[in-house]
Amino acid sequence: MRTFTAYMTASLSLYLVSAGVDMLKGEPPISDWNMVPYVLSYSYGVFRRALVGTLLHLLGVEPTRGVVLLIYTLAVILFFTLFYLFAARVKDRPLFVPFLILFVLSPFTGLHLGDDLGRTDVLLASLLMASLLLPKLSFGFTAVAILIHEGYLLLGLPALITVLLLRRRYGLLALNVAVGVGVLVALRLISPGPEILPLLERILAERGLSAEQALIPLTSSPLENTLYFYGTFLSSSGDALKTFAFGFVATLGLMGAYAYLFWTSSRAPILCRLIPLAPLLMFLLGIDYFRWGFFATLSMAVAWVEMYRMGWAGPPGRWSRPLFYLLLVLPLLEILREVL
Repeated sequence: MRTFTAYMTASLSLYLVSAGVDMLKGEPPISDWNMVPYVLSYSYGVFRRALVGTLLHLLGVEPTRGVVLLIYTLAVILFFTLFYLFAARVKDRPLFVPFLILFVLSPFTGLHLGDDLGRTDVLLASLLMASLLLPKLSFGFTAVAILIHEGYLLLGLPALITVLLLRRRYGLLALNVAVGVGVLVALRLISPGPEILPLLERILAERGLSAEQALIPLTSSPLENTLYFYGTFLSSSGDALKTFAFGFVATLGLMGAYAYLFWTSSRAPILCRLIPLAPLLMFLLGIDYFRWGFFATLSMAVAWVEMYRMGWAGPPGRWSRPLFYLLLVLPLLEILREVL
């Protein structure tokens, strides 16, 4: 209980500090794009990513920025709680406390959650952790996650598949993949295409939102989005390119260090040792490095916990503990960049 209290205190403090830094810098805590999923609802037709807005509409709740911030903050608390409950299964193993410290301080977990307020990503992460804690209900959580944001097929589902594969739960694995792909295909078939962009713009304009670029992900594929973001960053100012380069290098460094620890401490067969490397490929497919870095870090952490839980990881090697503490330099650099 003492460890949990310290963990939650550190997590939520980091969330509040990071959010506070953004507000002190004069940046809007919730952008127009982050408001879109809370505004759209099925009352206008079958829109992709309209589940959250529909639920608010049915409850008679106006999706103001204050409401969105409250929902997001509660989702952050839920996510950190569920993640701790999952990770606590290896609390008697070496490196448990350093691992929690590293996960909380990572630029792509605690700092990210306080830096990009309002995104539905944290809802997806909470559904992923709920799936890991209640695997028999995981296919239902997968369906809800896809309805919230179709990106779950790439952002959260791979981590769930990794765990089910390690546990040899092949039936549940196949069911989750079938449900995830099935819901996505159904949405693609019945949801509106580019021809309804004027309607979307009108709906947002009625609420005083200008989200012209934000409409692109609603009508294109993940690959098209990736190419679009690449073009935007590479043709933008030097500051934007520098920010992207920092995030890209930081993510690869953090993921590489996790992968090294997996490889050196694992007693699993070689094919199972390769599974945690999958998030590296997942990150390379996406350009929005904070979002993708968050889920890549989460996926590596989930695989690390699962290997220790199954006894497939030995005691830490001579360099494991120093490497964990050395990685704490990375979040400090990110905090410094945020402040400056």
